Order: sequence, then structure tokens, then C-alpha cells
Amino acid sequence: TRYWRDWSSDVCSSDLLVILGNLMKQYGDTYAPTIHHLTTMIMFSIIAHNDLETASYDIPQAFVQAPLPPHINKYISLSGPAKDAWLQHYPQDTDKVNPAGRLLIKLHKFLYGMKDAPNAFYKHLFATLSEKGYKVDFISDKCLVYKAYPNSDYFIGIIHVDDILAAATSQSVINEFHECIQNVYDSIPSNPMTNYVGFHLHRDRQNKTIYVDMPDKIEKLRSKFPDIQWNKSYQTPSDTDFFQSNSETLEPDKKTFLSKLQSLRYIAYKYRFDIHKEIAFLSTHSQNPSISDTAKLNRVMIYLYRTKKLRLKIQPTSLQPSIYVDASYGSHTSAVGHTGIVICIGGSPIFTISSKQKIVTLRSEEHTSELQSRQYLVCRLL
Repeated sequence: TRYWRDWSSDVCSSDLLVILGNLMKQYGDTYAPTIHHLTTMIMFSIIAHNDLETASYDIPQAFVQAPLPPHINKYISLSGPAKDAWLQHYPQDTDKVNPAGRLLIKLHKFLYGMKDAPNAFYKHLFATLSEKGYKVDFISDKCLVYKAYPNSDYFIGIIHVDDILAAATSQSVINEFHECIQNVYDSIPSNPMTNYVGFHLHRDRQNKTIYVDMPDKIEKLRSKFPDIQWNKSYQTPSDTDFFQSNSETLEPDKKTFLSKLQSLRYIAYKYRFDIHKEIAFLSTHSQNPSISDTAKLNRVMIYLYRTKKLRLKIQPTSLQPSIYVDASYGSHTSAVGHTGIVICIGGSPIFTISSKQKIVTLRSEEHTSELQSRQYLVCRLL
């Protein structure tokens, strides 16, 4: 296998050849599942409560690991600086230049940028694990793998594209998994569980606790949005008038408003549950935000930045799940209600939902707003 290099510019900048997938006309299945956030949080809870051994892996050049099926012929055509740089490293390929001056190379593996590369790598990775006795949970999450041993040891792993978080009851089980993937994907270091899918993780094994935060994500907000008065300070993300919808002048810079909203929505969804209701409310104004909505959004962002050292504490007393569901009736100007859901493991909150309801409900003895929230929860869990 050749050492691929990046010809996306005149200067070679990294060890990766990227294909312009938007120009592909023939390709296979493009779907590749990714780990669900709730599955990740449950994994953290199990690791903390059962005091499991852990390791994390990042498979290098993952998409070039999956071989093309032998019956499929795919070629890439290089010209200009890309062709010159290739021939400089591999002069034996000079005879592959066609009369039009383009270098034609047959592929034996998928490359980054190919639309079907993620799906091919997913299938290759899970086929590799299945051969070694690891099972895939096709019912709840296709990115969850596990393996049980006769001596009551067990292995659990979650996979997000090329990032793997492995946990097991003993270090020998972790070592077995490492050897399994090392034999297929060369040079895979085993890293401590300090980062995973954007999370910064701090583990206190003595107290069976995992602290979760995203300080880098929050820190970048200051440079990304210089228009905010970052010298201000707020003790809470909202005040008593925050949830009042006032008819006033529309925000002229809607694009920046949506960019701020999406940045905060991601962080709120991941672990800062204390700003979830504010972001859910402002999301209902995303089509036509007002100047007042921008001021409210800036307040939430300043509060988040000033409290960036706050971490989510996962310290389950058991692995018993508990779900709390509630609703408010007619809380939006469109007369629909609002749903609030908190999912806990052993008393530790790991997932929240704050969402505007989809339909108008009648206020009656049957508490139809609450029933609508329960129906929404069941649909999300399924």
C-alpha cells in the first residue's frame, strides 16, 4: 500500500490524498452509522460505576483501510501539480500517463472524499471485530460492540467513525482487543481515556466519578464572535423577562444569529443542560429573530463563557435508569406546549431534552400536554 499524500494544494501539507467526491457519478451505499450521544453517556456511566479498565483508539487513515471489492474497478485521474508531485515520488508510474497528459491510477482501496468510503470502512471494521467474536448491537446502536467471557469478564466498545472507546473488566481483555485491531490496522496507539468525540474527560476512580466538559469549544466562542461584550458577567443564563416574546425590529444579521445559536445548541445538547431551555426557546425564533433575541442569545453565551469551568459530574450510585417527563401547556405564542425530559443513570443526569411540542393540545383532566411529552419520549427512545 502506498503512502498517500494530500494534493489539495500546490504545497504538500499532509499525508492524505483526498478525492472530490462531489464529482463522483457512480458509487455504492453511502450510509455509515455514528454513535448516539445517549449511548456515549451511558457508556461513561457504566465505566464510572463498575470501575472498568479503559483505552481509546484513533485509527490512522481509516478510510484507506477498506479494500475495494475485486469486481469493482475505480480509477483516479491526476493532472497539474498533483501529477507532478506523484511522479516525483513514484517515477515508475510515468507509463500510466495517457495521451491527454493525465495520470490514470487504479485504486485498490477507498480514499478520503469518496462518497461510499465511510460505509466501506464501517463494514470492514465490524467484519474484523465479528471474526474475533465481538458482537454488534444492531437493535439499540449499531456502533456498540460487546463480548462476554466464561469467567464473567466482559468487553464494551463504542465506535464513532474511526474513534474507539474500549472498556472491560480487566486489562487482559483490553489487551486482547488491542491485539485484534493492531493486527489489521497498523500503528494504533492505546491512549488513556482523556478525550472522546470532543469531550474532555477527567476520571476519579477512587470516587467512581467521571467529569465531562468541553472547555476548548467554549473558549473558541470568544474569537469566533468578537461582537459580544465579553467583559460583562451574568450569574444565570436568563432573567424573568427572557421567555417573553416581544414584537419588535428584526435582527438584520440573521446568519450570525443562527451561527451563535447552533454553537450553543451543540454544547447544551452535549453536557451543559443548564442552558438547554434557553436555547430551546430561542430556537423557536430562529426563522425571524429580533434584536431582543440576539441580546438574549449573547447573554447565554456570556454566561456560558464565564462558567466554562463547570463540568458535568457522572457519579451513578447504581445502573438503574430513571426518566423524568413534564410539559407546560400553551407556553408558546403559537399555543403549543413545551416538553422537558431528563434521563438519569443511578441519579446522575446524562441526557436532557427541551423541545417545543408539535401540535396544539387541549387542557383537560387527561393532561394532554403531558401525554404528548410521553409520546415524544417513547418515539425518541425507539
